[in-house]
Amino acid sequence: MKRSFIILGCTVLMVAGTFYSCSKDQPAADEQNNTILITAADRAVADRILEFRRKLDMKKTNPTLKSNEIIAIENARLDVETNFNAYFAFPDEKYIYTKHDSAILTMQVNDESTTTVDNMLNFYEQCYQQVLGIYNNCIYNNKELLFISLKKGELSEGALSVKLNVVMGQRTNNTYPGPFVFGEDWFYGGKLGMCDSTFYMESDAALQLQDYLNSYCSINPPPPYGYRWVVVNDVNNPYQLTGDEYKDENNNNLIFYNEKDGEFIHDELCLDYNEMNFHLEGEHIVIYNLMRITYNKPDNWEFLNCIIQGINDEKPGSQTIDRIRHQNNLYYAFRYLVPILEVEDPTSLSTL
Repeated sequence: MKRSFIILGCTVLMVAGTFYSCSKDQPAADEQNNTILITAADRAVADRILEFRRKLDMKKTNPTLKSNEIIAIENARLDVETNFNAYFAFPDEKYIYTKHDSAILTMQVNDESTTTVDNMLNFYEQCYQQVLGIYNNCIYNNKELLFISLKKGELSEGALSVKLNVVMGQRTNNTYPGPFVFGEDWFYGGKLGMCDSTFYMESDAALQLQDYLNSYCSINPPPPYGYRWVVVNDVNNPYQLTGDEYKDENNNNLIFYNEKDGEFIHDELCLDYNEMNFHLEGEHIVIYNLMRITYNKPDNWEFLNCIIQGINDEKPGSQTIDRIRHQNNLYYAFRYLVPILEVEDPTSLSTL
């Protein structure tokens, strides 16, 4: 039997208001002279971007020039990732669809903790060529880069493997989609389609919720005139949720999660439109409010993107209890305010 859900619309609006409210740590305008006060953290991010760009420009001007300046591997990874996102990514746009691609790259290193500036810049060029190829192969219309991330892998014979994750999106001017309506009932996952057997192998409840949430996402509030937001990925990405971490006051899982001993019947596999709306708003509360509380994150911690998968698996530690659920991979970043005169607006990969 279907559970009875109370839609949490008012709660969502309250959460959204809290999320976008200003705090004492956020940049603010000086009312007396109308100048913008940026934080020390904002300034530090801008300076690191400008220093990297200075080194990159020098390399392009003098391609045979070698720099053996030592740099920590983590700093090299962070600088390449942040600079690429600063100059080619558009995380403040809205996207109706997003897709993740990945590739394994290598960066030459000195040892397990250091590399050189020259190795870092060569790795940046390798990253640039790979992302440009992924962009050109993306079939989306009106496409842009949402962000890239770089994850360190194994070290072998003076080379570090690095996983490049590239997120592309199809931009949209639409506002946040309205709620699911009568008849919009979807199977939980597996691309099983709607509960009336249409759209089989095309979509499912998890993908529908994913697209709704990603199309809502954009960085707010807008920056002051003459400034822009730059994002620095949370190194802990992605935050993976099993589905049963957060509940409402009636002990219903905000994210879809169901477990039992025995086979699931049709009604348990199918989320009717009321359940779709409940989990859409539940996901919204988790992403914008409860995750921040759980991980004690500051106000400049922004949601970027999510991957939601409908999974059928066994409950860990049990030989008989199966479960169907929505596994969430959530991507976040920290936003910083920088002057456009110093760090110009990003360039679309479509122009390169």
